[in-house]
Amino acid sequence: FFTTEESILKCNRGYATISINSSEHIFKQGANFFLGGGMYLKIIDCSEDFEYISLNFSLQFFNEIYVSLENKITDVLWYSAPDLYSEEELLVTNLTIEKIVLLSRRVEFVYKHRVAINLVLSYLYEIYEFTYKKVDSRKSNTTKHVDYVMDKFFTLCHDYHVEQHKIQFYAERLNITPRYLNTIARKTLDTTPKDVIDYYISGSAKRILLTTSLTNQQIADKLNFPDQATFGQFFKRNVGLTPNEFRNKFK
Repeated sequence: FFTTEESILKCNRGYATISINSSEHIFKQGANFFLGGGMYLKIIDCSEDFEYISLNFSLQFFNEIYVSLENKITDVLWYSAPDLYSEEELLVTNLTIEKIVLLSRRVEFVYKHRVAINLVLSYLYEIYEFTYKKVDSRKSNTTKHVDYVMDKFFTLCHDYHVEQHKIQFYAERLNITPRYLNTIARKTLDTTPKDVIDYYISGSAKRILLTTSLTNQQIADKLNFPDQATFGQFFKRNVGLTPNEFRNKFK
């Protein structure tokens, strides 16, 4: 699935082989990691007893988080993965996750929001501390041309999906043909480049619908659709609901 929220994931039981963007990882019992918005997560295989929890945070909540973080920290968090950390490091972060879960169950607590922000910040600082020393080596391991191209493709999708909807644009930026981009996307992600671009556009559309009062026409303009009808058809095809149905159901 394509993530539209910032999340913390923890495996409670069993194990799974997962793909984050184009990188494959093992997600086993006791492991946890941070998954930023705009990431493509796929569960490739898992044990029969596989069970995980996902703590999902709204865009508004994380806007308050990000203003407190330096750019170097947010850049490193992008590389968080479940098999990147030692058991000792995971014990520390799992304790913070337990505190967040317990806090979420407290109904009447005046400072619940402020404490939640501090706990999530604590988790992110811990994950950063355990991740940044390993980022350079992780990057250097990405030597295969296909891995490099897909990493660049996801970065371009993140940066340009609002303005650019066509595969041709991304292929030209990667100095490859649209046909080759389609081939390696199907091989590594089992999906098409167009699907990935559409995931990003859908994610942005969902965020706008849930966090603003913009009309469908204004959203269509913001996301570079020719008109409201085209945007509505796109959203219905990719999300399964019309923009109005989605807003009424989840906002």
